[in-house]
Amino acid sequence: MLDIEALEIIMYAKEKYPELKAIAMTGKGSEESVNILDVASGIGADATLKKPFSGDTLLNEVKSVLG
Repeated sequence: MLDIEALEIIMYAKEKYPELKAIAMTGKGSEESVNILDVASGIGADATLKKPFSGDTLLNEVKSVLG
């Protein structure tokens, strides 16, 4: 589940390794999760996914992020 600790990991990793690609995803599809995904985008996540999502959606996001 994406929470404050996960957000801290994204921030730390992006500061230390700016070229690192990050995809944040929710643990569930609640309204709170959507807000956390907005924060994740703001701190450097290259993509976000709200559950539920399909394997194809995940694969497409990974391909998009990796270019």
